[in-house]
Amino acid sequence: MDKILVTRSSMPPFEEYMEEIRDIWDNRWLTNMGAKHQKLVEELKACLQVGNVSLFCNGHQALEAALAQFPRGGEVITTPFTYGSTTLAIARAGLVPVFCDIEDEQYTLDPEKIEPLITDKTVAILPVHVYGHICRWQRIREIADKHGLKVIYDAAHAFGVSENGVNAAVMGDVSMFSFHATKVFHTVEGGCLAYNDGALEPFFTAWEKFGMYDGEQAELMGTNAKMTEFSAAMGLCNLRHLDEQIDCRRQAAERYRRRLNGRCGIVLSPEQTGVVSNYAYMPVRFLPEQLGYGRDAVLAALAEQEIFSLDELVKAFDLTGISKSPAIFDKAKLDHFNAVYLRAMSPEDFAKVAAPYIRQTVKGDFDVAAIAALLQARCEKLTDIPEKVDFFDACPAYDVEFFTNKKSKTNPEVCKAMLEAAIPMLEALPQWTDEAIHDGLVSLAEQLGVKNATLMWPVRIAAAGKLVTLDSCASIADAVVRKTGEPYLYPYIEEYVDEIVTVSEDALRKAVKMACLYAKLTLEGAAALALAAVSTGKCAVTEHTVLICSGGNIDESVLLSCLQG
Repeated sequence: MDKILVTRSSMPPFEEYMEEIRDIWDNRWLTNMGAKHQKLVEELKACLQVGNVSLFCNGHQALEAALAQFPRGGEVITTPFTYGSTTLAIARAGLVPVFCDIEDEQYTLDPEKIEPLITDKTVAILPVHVYGHICRWQRIREIADKHGLKVIYDAAHAFGVSENGVNAAVMGDVSMFSFHATKVFHTVEGGCLAYNDGALEPFFTAWEKFGMYDGEQAELMGTNAKMTEFSAAMGLCNLRHLDEQIDCRRQAAERYRRRLNGRCGIVLSPEQTGVVSNYAYMPVRFLPEQLGYGRDAVLAALAEQEIFSLDELVKAFDLTGISKSPAIFDKAKLDHFNAVYLRAMSPEDFAKVAAPYIRQTVKGDFDVAAIAALLQARCEKLTDIPEKVDFFDACPAYDVEFFTNKKSKTNPEVCKAMLEAAIPMLEALPQWTDEAIHDGLVSLAEQLGVKNATLMWPVRIAAAGKLVTLDSCASIADAVVRKTGEPYLYPYIEEYVDEIVTVSEDALRKAVKMACLYAKLTLEGAAALALAAVSTGKCAVTEHTVLICSGGNIDESVLLSCLQG
């Protein structure tokens, strides 16, 4: 199956390009501003509605040339939200970048934050029409004129874009366009400067010819940045197909907007009023707190990936090979990539992003970092977290049959015996840690002559009330009791006596002891609770503990004497 790359370059028909370069074989003029170069300049001036165009071997060199006119050491106010080329061009010109914040929706330079950054060293403002979104150029022009500054636009993304009839090429003193192979218009590699001040043309031409005005003597610090005739020929061909290329991208952009607009956790930039777009880019923001996926997880799924329809994708990739086969749009595989990303985070970073989701259902004063440590290796999406940890504050209702597990060889009767043996051991632990709990349970299982799983399964179920838990029973027990660093046995191991166990003095003592320890009731309060349960034969429920007893009539004084004895 052939790959279809997201960044696939547009190409003219092969025969058209061959015909365009045919005369290069005749005149052997391959570079240095030949006929193709000159013809492309004239056609671009008409296309961009600008007085002058200077061609370069790439957009970065063009931007460096635009900045070379300023004295070294000057400050240039620009945006940090741009490709690295913008800042590098400033620095390589011996200038100092001064970063200004951007606007929320279009990601372009915020004009209202420019003036506080202007100093006596400021020589220019360098905004970027990022993603082809047009800056608020009139306001920027107003500020620049007020302070006597030049405006140099990085318009790499904005070829063919206009606002209310004004082409992006004439919104500043100079505008740089990139003609890289992935742009809506390209010359394979190339770029240009567009400007109306004809006095700049000799400087730019000399700069890209080693700083030579006359072709013999270097008068300024320039470089070799000329566009070749083959690149110019590609530009001439692609310019003929510009409208159809923009139309193709428009259809794709509209399709994306129809399918993504309004979806929770996905933010699209609003279309700009009065702007004729080139639809070169479709920026999408992912809000992990709503979507559950981070941006990097989506990138991992898209990186170097074939693009298929959903049905083709499912056929092409088997889930058994998921670790080797990134995929798009298959939810199970996207979950996998998100999980890989989450597990690669540092424990501190994961705890930070997981905390809001943990706190959706865990309201008590628990150690969030400890809970996050359990989650990190077992969480595919952040939005899965609340349901996974909802047992910390309130034990979920669950069927007693949860205690039945064929592999662990358990049923409710076996689990009752295991829990009765586990409770005193857990209460007696000098330290409440994952390791201490685990070792204690393993040792107890050996004493009881049962498999580890036979003991640990009921502890796991009783602690979490879930068939599937985040970790081992020891880790669950450790995490659910850790409050502000103080061991506190959280009260979800239920004493279920009804219909299984005959109520006895010993059972009542255990019930009251559980109420004291687990629910932190006073001795008298626990006794009263147990007494009510026994007297009525019904469940006595507190916020933390469920005691189920049946039969008999015992008064409070008997209970107290039993406990004190």
